[in-house]
Parts: sequence; structure tokens; C-alpha cells
Amino acid sequence: MKKEELNIIKEEKREKKKLPKGISQRPNGRYIIRITRKNYKPVVKYKDTLEEAIKLRNELEEKMKNGEFDQCNKSTSDKSLMELFYEDIEKDGRLKLSTRRVYMQYWNNYLDKSKLAKMTVEEVKSKDVRELYRELSKRELSKRTYNTISSIIKRIYKYASYISDVDYIPPTKDVMRGIRVNKPKVKEVISREDEELLVQYMKENHMEKYVYLFKFLLQTGVRIGEAIGLTTGDIEDQWIQINKTLKYCKLE
Repeated sequence: MKKEELNIIKEEKREKKKLPKGISQRPNGRYIIRITRKNYKPVVKYKDTLEEAIKLRNELEEKMKNGEFDQCNKSTSDKSLMELFYEDIEKDGRLKLSTRRVYMQYWNNYLDKSKLAKMTVEEVKSKDVRELYRELSKRELSKRTYNTISSIIKRIYKYASYISDVDYIPPTKDVMRGIRVNKPKVKEVISREDEELLVQYMKENHMEKYVYLFKFLLQTGVRIGEAIGLTTGDIEDQWIQINKTLKYCKLE
């Protein structure tokens, strides 16, 4: 501890005492340590004595010099879209695993290497999103893909607004104007004849156990994940309650 700081501690009880830089005193007598750094939220700590406050301040300043400053203190306006994206999906406990995987897949395929990923929520403008979409249009994507990308961008801005109490407006309005979109593929509905042929094929090739599942899917319209996720507790009289989905994922 510095000599001049020791002298300050000895004079602590004087009415007009000069406190070290970064330290102030509350009316209740406790000391406030405030460490600031560009592009980061200030770190605020409290101690009961001036000696403890000076010691803690010196420790925090040393960590700052050594590059150990807590990255989570970085202010929202200075975080990149990439930082906010990963922070959001990691903290959202309500996000289903399957949805999280979809977001990750779209981020890695379309946003990760774009200039938007390194920009902040305040830097990104509509023209930047439109420029990204023009570049992606070379890959002949569907409208659904663009909508999912827009949903991810909107989610990032919603999260940024939530953690900062600032109303960030996502720059996604009218960004699709002039963007070439592939027409959706026309889906053909399976005919009754094809159903019978498929059932016959299953029976002839020792796949009888799948026949009832196949018929259940056709007659109810549920997804395969919803069907295999059913339990006996979901069935009551003539009613089936669809309340979950089961999906097998490869562990990374």
C-alpha cells in the first residue's frame, strides 16, 4: 500500500478528508469503489473501511492491467451482434434444444462471417441488412430462410433492449425490397393409392411395427417428433394431448 494512502487512512476521521481516486463515501459511512474503462460498464464495489476499499481498488486496477477485466461488464451498446446472440441463447432457459440448434445453424450458415456479426446494435442500419440479403440472394434462398434470419436479428435487438432498458429498434423493415426470392416448392399430397402401396411394402419387408405409426401420422397430421414423444399419460378416452416433441440429436 502506498505511503500517501496510509496517511489518508490515519486521517479518516477528520471532517474534510481527501479520498483516493476512484473511491467515495456514502452518507452511511461505507466506501464506494468505482472502476471505469472505455467500452465497459463501471465496476462498483462497497467496503466498510477505507483501508479495505483502497486494497480492493488496487486489486481491480491490477486485474485491468493484466487483461483480466470481466468481459460481461462490457456495455450493451458496445457489444457486437455475435456477442449478444451467443449471450442470449445461452442464458434463455426457456429455449428448446431443437430451436437453439436451428438458430445456431442459421447463424453459422448466413450471419457468422458477415460484417453484421462484428457490428454493434447502434451501428447496424437497414442498408447493412439489405446488403447482406443481396449477397445471400446469390445462393437462391427461400423466403422462409430470409424470415428466419430476420427473426434472429430481431431477437438480438429484443435481448439488447431487455438488458439495457434502451428501446433498440431492429433495422429489418423493408429490407426485402428488391431481393430475389426462390419460389417455394409445390408439395404433393400423398394419394390413397400411394398410402396402400407403402403399407403393403412395409408388411412385405418385415416393417410391420411401423405400419401403425405411419397410419397414425397420416390420420392425425402430427409430426414424427410429436408422435414418438407420446406417453400413455397423454391418452385419455378418445383424446390425445400433444404437449411435447422428441428429437434425437448428435452430441457435439
